[in-house]
Amino acid sequence: MTGRRSCPPRLAASYPNPTQQLDFKRFSSDALKDHLRAERDLLRRLSPGVPITTNFMVMGETKGMNYADWAGEVDFVSNDHYVLTGPRAQDELSFSANLTGSLAGGRPWFLMEHSTSAVNWQPVNLAKRPGGMARDSLTHVAYGADAVCFFQWRQSAGGAEKYHSAMVPHAGEDSDVFRSVTDLGATLAALAPVAGSHRSPARAAILFDWESWWASELDSHPTSLLRYRQEALDWYSAFLGGRACGPTWCRSPPTSPATTWWWRPSCTWCPPRWPGGWSRTWRAAGTSSPRTSPAS
Repeated sequence: MTGRRSCPPRLAASYPNPTQQLDFKRFSSDALKDHLRAERDLLRRLSPGVPITTNFMVMGETKGMNYADWAGEVDFVSNDHYVLTGPRAQDELSFSANLTGSLAGGRPWFLMEHSTSAVNWQPVNLAKRPGGMARDSLTHVAYGADAVCFFQWRQSAGGAEKYHSAMVPHAGEDSDVFRSVTDLGATLAALAPVAGSHRSPARAAILFDWESWWASELDSHPTSLLRYRQEALDWYSAFLGGRACGPTWCRSPPTSPATTWWWRPSCTWCPPRWPGGWSRTWRAAGTSSPRTSPAS
């Protein structure tokens, strides 16, 4: 364990101590991180030289783990992301992919899970429209993902996830979903030359901090209406709408050197045809330098 103890916040006659609540959130994240370390160290002994990661979930209101603190514990960052319904779903996707890229320090990362179409756990589970899966997948690629993976391979015949989409749906190979998957595979194969590329430094940034997120939404504050992630997303959408020079995300742990900001492309989808050739700068929708290939 981390070497420190933290009592869980107790029921109080009035409001619990907010500092104790915050410290328990820190402790809980650290305790889970210790479990990650224990499993990682065991795997390194059993399979030396094999890279180790774990699924982050940078999306929506998932905030139990301080991923900025966890990122240094894995060999490469990977993330699960599912598009949330709402009028700014694509902004949220771009926001999350950008934040994940900065957790990776501007280095390539893996999209470990997303969906080909509808999920099974939202109040209303909408199927993706034609082109939606490619748009979502390539948004992650634009922000540094070198792998695009899905849950699940074959749609479950029973159980809770029988209505969750898959690469091979109930309809089988002769289906729009499976044809979209194979088309995406061809697009990603054509994009192979950009694998391993890094992003360029940015001139503007939005600072995002998990502990500030926890603290800002505790009780006994001037307002209970503040939503930290939504506030950051609002600013991010303003940058996207104004096509401003690349904000990105980074929360360096206190022991890290100076924070680094990274470029983000000014679009939420990047077409499979890239101007300027494959061996030099990768451009997204006419915006220069979200990622540069090793040859550039």
